[in-house]
Amino acid sequence: STLFPYTTLFRSSYIVDLTSTVATDEVFALNEKSHLSCQKLFKTREEMLNRTDYCESNDGDSDLIIYIPFSYQVNIRSMRIIGGENGMTPGKIKIFVNKKESDIDFDLKEAKAEQEQLCEENPDGAMSYPLKANKFHSVWSITIVVMYNNGADNTRIYYIGFEGANTKKRKTFKLQIPEDSVNTTKITPTKEEHIHDHLMLIGS
Repeated sequence: STLFPYTTLFRSSYIVDLTSTVATDEVFALNEKSHLSCQKLFKTREEMLNRTDYCESNDGDSDLIIYIPFSYQVNIRSMRIIGGENGMTPGKIKIFVNKKESDIDFDLKEAKAEQEQLCEENPDGAMSYPLKANKFHSVWSITIVVMYNNGADNTRIYYIGFEGANTKKRKTFKLQIPEDSVNTTKITPTKEEHIHDHLMLIGS
């Protein structure tokens, strides 16, 4: 793939597709209709227009929160979302950086995010949303909160992608998603996981 130099923040790094850095087996969502369907949103560029897999909110409820951890620390420059048809695409989202998985709940709709973004359906994936360079560096996780969609009863997302730089600093712990976690269940990490996460954020 083509590499684009970005010297303002990343200096010798390059802007690349960060799909391979997403820890897909640790991604989870609140209020999704099909449990862990959110893990199938992170497709290659060649597959991003495939409509077979998607994440959709529960019937009659457009709220959706997706927690996205990375296997490596990344600096994110932009994000792409391909939303659903007929008003099911997110209309406005909040984007949070480095939230602990235990903090993921619908209170985030009232919290201050690193960025708020208006979204369009973006059916061909050509549109990307620039992210604030001073907010989206040293990233271990992204949390996307759908504030509202474009008028449908449900929210649907086909694809989420990020562009930026991989620092190659690898995460040293793994989030275990309980098999019985569903929709609004909050996932509580172990004490050791909290300690690892806290130390990495301090050192980033």
